[in-house]
Amino acid sequence: MDASQGVLLSSSLLGGAKGSASWPELLGSAHWDGLLDPLDLTLRRLILLCGDLCQVTYDSFNSDAHSKYCGSCRYSRSALFDRTMFPAAADLSPAAYLYATSHGLLGYADVGDLLAVDSKKSSFVKDDTTNVGDYHNLQGILHTVAGWNGKDKEFKLQVHRSVALVNKSSAFLKDDNLVPESWWVERNKGMVIGGTGLWQLEPPAEENRPVPPVIDGKVIHDIPATGTATTNNGSSKEAKIPPALEDKKNKGPGNKIFSCFTGDN
Repeated sequence: MDASQGVLLSSSLLGGAKGSASWPELLGSAHWDGLLDPLDLTLRRLILLCGDLCQVTYDSFNSDAHSKYCGSCRYSRSALFDRTMFPAAADLSPAAYLYATSHGLLGYADVGDLLAVDSKKSSFVKDDTTNVGDYHNLQGILHTVAGWNGKDKEFKLQVHRSVALVNKSSAFLKDDNLVPESWWVERNKGMVIGGTGLWQLEPPAEENRPVPPVIDGKVIHDIPATGTATTNNGSSKEAKIPPALEDKKNKGPGNKIFSCFTGDN
């Protein structure tokens, strides 16, 4: 995110009121002093926006092991926010897609402060759920942030946000909310009737097909099980695989990260 996008986030997207915290303060320059209890409205909106941007990556990730594009993003950068139904980010532009296996956290360093919230204070969610995952569900957490007014105050939504989002990938809402569980699914799980009249997995539109990654300025077409990458000039480059992952490189969807670019199964 660049400075200009930061201005957009702190004004049009977040709806910052006059006299609200500055952009550096919202990002923690003063460790959010005076902004957490009660939770500052602009900071609340920023937390929700960041959470929803994370949700965009969930909703656009192709995790279907039956698809030859497994491991890629379903949508092009130009269509990303439209296809994930996130119009609030219309002023933002995805800079690039990162293709990588799940190893480490890319130099992540914990510099934040803890904001403790309790989802059980919400009257919308089940207080007797036995599914531990409900308390770790992203939309469940964002719902709690949207209505959190401190541990000693009543839960009340402070922003215009659909309660139905809680059940996007869970069954955390009480049944009387009349929202089906795990309702966000690709239509017919991506199956369509092809030109032969038979059902098949629909290939992504041309603009949504993943772009091959580049190493040292060369397009990487595929990385077979041997760990050797083939570049666009026909030469080979040994892929660097961490020793701890050597015994895992042929397991799980991670080994399809590169084969999806050539359409291999």
